[in-house]
Amino acid sequence: MEKLCFNEFFNNSPTAYSCHKVILDNEGNPYDCQYLHINKAFEKLMQIERPKVINKSIYDIFPEGCEGENEWKKIIQEVNTNQTSAQFDIHHPSIQKWIRIDVFPLCNGLIGCIYHDVTKEYRLDHEIEGFLKVNIDMLCITDMDGNFLKVNKAFERILGYQLEDFEGKKYISFIHPEDVPASNEVMNKLKEKQSVSSFVNRVRTKDGTYKYIEWHSEPYGSYIYLSAQDITETRELQMKLYKNNQNLIELTKVLEAKNKILNDLAIRDELTGLYNRHFIDQRIEKEMAQADRKNQPLSMIIFDLDHFKCINDIWGHPIGDEVLKEVANLANNLVCEPNFIARLGGEEFVIIMPNTNLQQATRVAENIRLEMEHSHHPIVGQITASFGVAERKEAESYYSWYKRTDKAMYRAKESGRNRVCSSEDQDHCFNTLVKIEWNEDWESGNEMIDEEHRLLVEKANSLFYLFLSDSENEKMMKQIDVILKDIIKHFCNEEEILLDAGYPDYEKHAKIHETLLDKVFKFKEAYQNGVLKLSEFFSFIVNDVIIGHIQNSDTDYFTHLQDNELEFTTSL
Repeated sequence: MEKLCFNEFFNNSPTAYSCHKVILDNEGNPYDCQYLHINKAFEKLMQIERPKVINKSIYDIFPEGCEGENEWKKIIQEVNTNQTSAQFDIHHPSIQKWIRIDVFPLCNGLIGCIYHDVTKEYRLDHEIEGFLKVNIDMLCITDMDGNFLKVNKAFERILGYQLEDFEGKKYISFIHPEDVPASNEVMNKLKEKQSVSSFVNRVRTKDGTYKYIEWHSEPYGSYIYLSAQDITETRELQMKLYKNNQNLIELTKVLEAKNKILNDLAIRDELTGLYNRHFIDQRIEKEMAQADRKNQPLSMIIFDLDHFKCINDIWGHPIGDEVLKEVANLANNLVCEPNFIARLGGEEFVIIMPNTNLQQATRVAENIRLEMEHSHHPIVGQITASFGVAERKEAESYYSWYKRTDKAMYRAKESGRNRVCSSEDQDHCFNTLVKIEWNEDWESGNEMIDEEHRLLVEKANSLFYLFLSDSENEKMMKQIDVILKDIIKHFCNEEEILLDAGYPDYEKHAKIHETLLDKVFKFKEAYQNGVLKLSEFFSFIVNDVIIGHIQNSDTDYFTHLQDNELEFTTSL
């Protein structure tokens, strides 16, 4: 039964099989083999009938001199002598096919063979070689995972590598890190059999520099065909012209068809990816004209990061750049179309809001302010900003509208930072801080906390008057050290009270304390090293650590403490 099943399997298998007897020479060395059995798939593949094969030698079927013959001789000896499997490719001239043969030992001088038609692979290899030789552009072929299979000499000439430096390596490993996400998106499209034209990224050269390369990609079967051109000189020329603001419109028209990314360079801030001042200058007249034509409101928000100079001075510009990118991303996520945000330069940002009145724009500004206040940079800690908001008046010029918004933002700075000021509502902001008056809204309901808050406000006023009297810096620092001790003591007492009261956001509030104190000592060290002015250090302690913390963070737990006090009184 088993023998019958085996015979059925052997004869009816769609894979071509054969069984051979090894033929030895006079010295006992194998040099040929005789066909004993073949199946139907073998007859179909080799286009030959069984009677013309059985008892014939391999050279009767594959004539001497055909490509791969030498491999066949070696394979017979290896399989027969070592009793191991082996594989080789051989070309059959009469049927014009390349056949891949897997040879394996059986027993008593018998071997078995499995045959595969690999003609398409060989033809594709020839096509690839021809494709790579007929064009002076950079040409290459990758698999669907982005591994280089073939590249032409232009890769070596333009990028400086040897050809073997590419083949077998991943395409993405040569791409500039900032361009990797976009390049991966393109590779995903190609995997989905979509053609991609005029895609630009930066490719690393042998000497470590980067060149701008424009790619045209076409998926074909299990391969991706790519042609590329070096457009580095074009990109550098455009950057130079944009920086000098010369022939901007003409240059954009010339290069628009060449590359959309090149056009984007003129209107995007390189660091944050937001729109830049050039974009605002181009777009704002259109927005104002549309607002006038449709009789719709148009509002503007300007915000400026608080103490950003201190961040650069203390932690360095690389950290400052990280902060700018993080803030840009945070704000951009909260700005919905048709509104748009731009970086004006430095740490200043603007948001233009079509069909939005002053109240709506103020709510957006407050949302961004709160989101920033609750964010936490791993090095700098809490980051805040001051916001100015203004709705454009009828037929008002951009210059006048911008100045009103900017003035509102500076009122927010002068009144303690980390707040929103409107151009129409100056009562909520004051221009010059003369004395900090105790506000009934700062009453928490806890006797110890309120007493310590009042004491800190009084000491802040004392410190302010000492600063206005032009006292010596040494005297100022002694007073600051006294206040710092009181602040630390107050933070400890406050945390203990909140913990006992079961305040649900206790850990978050304690983290705010930790961040503020870390900043205080960083600022103090920067002042002592001559990096920070005393006025900046003083301003941070008064406006951020004392007043700002009471107004922006402490008031969050007031309701909880007051409810606890009411429950306690009721139970008595």
